[in-house]
Amino acid sequence: MPRARLQLVSGTLVLSQGAEPAPAEWQEGFAKLIAAHRIDLRFESPGRIAGFSQMRRWAAGEAGASPAAVFAPWQCFSPVAFQPSADRTALPRAQFAASYLFAAGMDRPAGRRHVDIMVMSPHPASCPPDEDCGAALPRTAVLSAMIRAARAEGRSACAIIAPARSCSALARRLLGTDRALTRGEFAFEIVAIEDAIGRMIGGAPGWDAVIALPELRSIVLAALAETCGVAGPWPLLWHDRGLRMVASEALGQVPSRLGLDATVLIQSLALAARAAGLGYEAQRLYESWAQLRERGVVTASRGSALPYVTTVGESEFLALALAEPSARTRGVPSWKAIAPVAGNRAAGSPVGLSLVASR
Repeated sequence: MPRARLQLVSGTLVLSQGAEPAPAEWQEGFAKLIAAHRIDLRFESPGRIAGFSQMRRWAAGEAGASPAAVFAPWQCFSPVAFQPSADRTALPRAQFAASYLFAAGMDRPAGRRHVDIMVMSPHPASCPPDEDCGAALPRTAVLSAMIRAARAEGRSACAIIAPARSCSALARRLLGTDRALTRGEFAFEIVAIEDAIGRMIGGAPGWDAVIALPELRSIVLAALAETCGVAGPWPLLWHDRGLRMVASEALGQVPSRLGLDATVLIQSLALAARAAGLGYEAQRLYESWAQLRERGVVTASRGSALPYVTTVGESEFLALALAEPSARTRGVPSWKAIAPVAGNRAAGSPVGLSLVASR
């Protein structure tokens, strides 16, 4: 009988404050979520995490030595920013980015009630020209990091979408990755963009993870969002040595600073908590959002034409979510990005050890 793994039940969420202060409505909502879920929070200033002392900790190999992630979900990026002609200085320093197209709820159309896709792209600076095909391709280490991130969330079907002329070069590059990453229960395929568009438009392609080369990110996200009926914006995580930044992403013309979006705020905080090892808090945050969606409560930005939904404002949705932890009434779909907290043990199962951090 398998033995439960060592689990950290609670700890401290360490985040970095961005260079610009958070908009007041985002700051207020963030503070209320932190208080409602009793998350132990500590902020580090950007100056503190980038100085010589931090570099010394990296050199010493200390646990948790990576800089604290910047939490700024109100800062919205467009996938157009990944294009080769775009200004790279506008992007954070990172290896790759991952956005989450996730939707669930009774207001969703039949057959698309539960959508859960992780869409990754390497940072354009991580894609030097390939010697054989001349196309900009991710370095082997970055490609491995993206595959590892998908597997860490328990995703099982990953597609790398690339121009047709670079598919063979990508396949050769995959041979240089750790073979354990592409083995086991993990379906893997390299798909030319022309074939991928046909599969995405024709219906759900069956992938729960996608790696899109930077120049194709816009078209891939647009096709997936249209096919799956997912309205943006959505959380966007930038990864380097660890989680570097929590932001958001949306298609079309979007302001660089979003107005309050309750879904983005709740999901982003859940993802940040999970990355910090706070699985229980992450699950509760997610459930507070999912319970409302299961009851047909939506916001105008993610509205529905169905007659039985209740449309509320962003602040009202957030207020309802704050009351939700003590009002669970039904189960909710799982979100692969937020590993569920283990429930009661089966009788006779081995006892695992949990570390409970003091408050």
